[in-house]
Amino acid sequence: SVFENELCDTGGWVVDLGCGTGQHCRKFAEESYIGLDLSHDYLKAARKSNGRHHWCQADAMQLPLRDHSVQKVVVSGLLHHLD
Repeated sequence: SVFENELCDTGGWVVDLGCGTGQHCRKFAEESYIGLDLSHDYLKAARKSNGRHHWCQADAMQLPLRDHSVQKVVVSGLLHHLD
């Protein structure tokens, strides 16, 4: 799929905005994936299932990341929440 061919081989950091329970994280290397979600409960479940990936509770409108620190962004779990 396009998702797997284009996104998963990042060569750098990828951030998954609205990662939820981390359903996409296994497609990415543990050392290069950041799952970000506003929900503490979703992140708790994500950490329980996929503890080696990086997880961050934050608002996608105020990312706690330095400019140019991420090479790719996944937003599939976030789009339905936007106005």
